[in-house]
Amino acid sequence: MERRVGTLLRMETGDTGSFLLAVESQGRQDPDKPASWAYYLSHLHAKDRLPPVLLVVCADRRTAARAARRVESVRCSGPRSPCVHCSSGRTSCP
Repeated sequence: MERRVGTLLRMETGDTGSFLLAVESQGRQDPDKPASWAYYLSHLHAKDRLPPVLLVVCADRRTAARAARRVESVRCSGPRSPCVHCSSGRTSCP
């Protein structure tokens, strides 16, 4: 089975170097999504050797709160602690 993230961007910064920004849209709560997110982060880190950042964009506060929980199964090593996961909903954006 192949899983694909909604949008993947390679970001270049002057200070810290490159990282991958994976953007995933989440319209409703899905108990299987944390496993998918762990897969995305682990796969991206293994494939590209760049720190992955997962941004989950949610339609409502409840889904955003659930999506904001830490993905515990992700273990990436490196000096910059490369696996990051965050969520955003209507109440956290202007």
